[in-house]
Amino acid sequence: TPSSIRLFHDHALLKMPGDSKPTPWHQDLPYWPMNEPGALSIWIALDDVDERNGCLSFIPRTRELGRLEAINLVEPQDIFRAIRRGDLLDQVQVARMEAGGVTFHDGLTFHYAGANQTDRPRHALAIIYMTDGTTYSGKKHVVTDGLGLAIGAPIDHPHFPVLAG
Repeated sequence: TPSSIRLFHDHALLKMPGDSKPTPWHQDLPYWPMNEPGALSIWIALDDVDERNGCLSFIPRTRELGRLEAINLVEPQDIFRAIRRGDLLDQVQVARMEAGGVTFHDGLTFHYAGANQTDRPRHALAIIYMTDGTTYSGKKHVVTDGLGLAIGAPIDHPHFPVLAG
């Protein structure tokens, strides 16, 4: 059990009408410069969301598969081929929500968001938390690049405040 939690970062997730693409099945942790698992994403729907405008879908217990290689989100790869588990698609849980609804998922949980097929934008906010003591992997990331973090040392910098603990 962690003794305290730090904010890693937050960002807006917009899917515009008519020009959005699906966000392929992926894990978040492979994109973050963290050595240890345990980071958590909170996804807040700022609009009502369903399959027509890009709500999230999850596959339960996929965090147990461990960290996979990051997939290319621009030219999507099939994450299921990498693990040879196409049967996991039978377990998909769709997260339809009203504006203000929230999901929580581990950085290793497989998730997906379809394209926005409506005539209105879809807005969401993602907030990522990590346990205090999480160490820096050195992987390039927009929120850590240029901060002088030491590889292997805890991510302990004013940009990543302790929020609880």
